[in-house]
Amino acid sequence: MSKSISTDDLIKLALDLSASITHENRFLELLQHAVQVIPCDAVALLKKQGEVLIPLALRGLAPDTMGRRFSIADHPRLDAICRSPVPIRFPSESPLPDPYDGLVEGSKGDLPVHACMGLPLTFENRLIGVLTFDALIPGSFDNIPENTLQLISSLASTSLYTALNIEQLENSARQSQQMVRELSQHSVNDTEIIGSSEPVMGLKSEITNVAPPILRC
Repeated sequence: MSKSISTDDLIKLALDLSASITHENRFLELLQHAVQVIPCDAVALLKKQGEVLIPLALRGLAPDTMGRRFSIADHPRLDAICRSPVPIRFPSESPLPDPYDGLVEGSKGDLPVHACMGLPLTFENRLIGVLTFDALIPGSFDNIPENTLQLISSLASTSLYTALNIEQLENSARQSQQMVRELSQHSVNDTEIIGSSEPVMGLKSEITNVAPPILRC
């Protein structure tokens, strides 16, 4: 029997997801908030990159799952989730192989009859990732209203999109800091950048803006 999801649960989820996107472990936080609303035995958050799904965070799955790359074409359930415009619940007796066979903690080999559900995460009509839920008790997700699942999917989609962009900005900032460190190793203080052309002046401006105070003297 699935947990009843109240309006208060959804409001709390929205607030928690909004707060989690600036957290260092933002993807794990996003996943954990989703599990608080939809209890399960295994859950995974994956981003779409080309025709592959890449795990960003997981719970209840073997740790080495994080290093895997799931080709969408090779996994019928993942393919069905990616193609669906709405959350999809697989019948307990579905003949489709589960992408996590042999990976769920506490379960050896292929998964027995169980509940399986996937939420496509889209932003501006573009699929950016998926959330997958597995529960060892069949029917665990059957009583969750469709509109509730769609709302959760929408909230998670927006949070994932924002989190991915924040991660990209942080990576760019780290690259800029690395560039400054490399410049400092070349004795910027002792080497004058000569020239007044637009590119040179632009480089001077960049160094002024991003260099640590010691380099601005």
